[in-house]
Amino acid sequence: MIILSGLILHTLLHMVPAFYGIDIARPDADGHMPSSMVWILGLSFLIPVSGIFSVNYLNNRGGRIINAVMAILALTVNTSHLSEFFISEDLDPSQLFVIPVLFLVSILLVLDSWKLYKVR
Repeated sequence: MIILSGLILHTLLHMVPAFYGIDIARPDADGHMPSSMVWILGLSFLIPVSGIFSVNYLNNRGGRIINAVMAILALTVNTSHLSEFFISEDLDPSQLFVIPVLFLVSILLVLDSWKLYKVR
C-alpha cells in the first residue's frame, strides 16, 4: 500500500506547480498521451496489486513466487528511478521526499517476500 500511495504522491508532486501558474506540459506535448505512458501507468498499478493479491489470496508456492517477482520488479523500477537523481540535470527537489522512500520500501518488500518464500 505504501508503494501505491507513493506512486500517487509522486504524480501529484508533478502536478502541483500548475496551481501556481507554472506550465507543467512537456515542451513537445501534442495533447495525446504516448502509448508508453499508458503502459507505465498501468504497470505501476498492476505490479503492486498483483503482489498484494498473491499474498492475500494465493496461499501456495505460486502466490509466493508471484509476490517475490513483483517485489523484485518494483525494486528494479524504483532503483532505476532513483538513479535519475544522479544523472539528471533537471532535478525536482520535491521528489526527494518520495523516490528514496519508495526505494527503501522496495528493499524491505523484497526482504519480506524472501522471508515469506523461505518460511513456508
